[in-house]
Amino acid sequence: SREEICGGVGNKSCREKLFLELGAILESGRPPKTDKATILSDAVRILTQLRAEAQGLTESNNQLRETIKDLKGTWNGLRILVWWCN
Repeated sequence: SREEICGGVGNKSCREKLFLELGAILESGRPPKTDKATILSDAVRILTQLRAEAQGLTESNNQLRETIKDLKGTWNGLRILVWWCN
C-alpha cells in the first residue's frame, strides 16, 4: 500500500517512487521505463487486456456451466431409460 511505501506521506518523491515501481512491474525482465505518460499508457493497456481476458473467461465459464447442465439432463434421461428397459 502507499502508506507502506511512503510512510503515509503523499509527497512528490513518494509519487515518483510509486511510478518507478509501477514501471518496473509492467516491464519485468526489461529495464524499467521512467516516462510517466508511457508508464500510465502501458498500465491502461495491460488493464484493458486483463479485463478483456477476464470477460472471455467468464463467458467460457458460463458456456461450460450450460454444457454441464445439458449433460446432466442427458445423463438423467439415460438413467431413466435404462431403468425403464430393465
